[in-house]
Amino acid sequence: MLSALKTKRARVGLGLLVLLAFSGAAVAYFTTTGAGSGNAQVGTSSALTINATITPASGGLVPGGTPASVSFSVNNPGGNQYVSTVTLTGVQAFSDAGHTNNITGTGAGQCDTTKFTMTPVTENQDVGSGNTTLGTNGSLAFADSGTNQNACKGAYLVASFTSN
Repeated sequence: MLSALKTKRARVGLGLLVLLAFSGAAVAYFTTTGAGSGNAQVGTSSALTINATITPASGGLVPGGTPASVSFSVNNPGGNQYVSTVTLTGVQAFSDAGHTNNITGTGAGQCDTTKFTMTPVTENQDVGSGNTTLGTNGSLAFADSGTNQNACKGAYLVASFTSN
């Protein structure tokens, strides 16, 4: 048998056999159990910015006339948030496009903005981060109160909205 180990082929084979025997021992392991924990903080909601585009019918908003269409978009600075309902919270009237001369009120020369109404708009939409156009439009109406509403003629309106 020793004479068989004198060949190069036999020595390489024997070397591989020894190498395999030792490498099998090198990958031996024990099984066990373990436990651990990690921690994180859950974020919170962020205030959305509601943007409205109000498009009156030809001739503008007039008492008792066709309501203006109101489309909404939101800017969401955070992660996914749910917008349920968009509600009109108030309207201000100004005599100038720069919104510096507020004429909102019920006195002489003032525009009674309580006559502008909008039914709450149900959106029920999950909005991701960034700008999102909402899918349901509202209608801003100017009620005919039966009284003189001349102070609102040509007024520049600023409508405010809230969600959820």
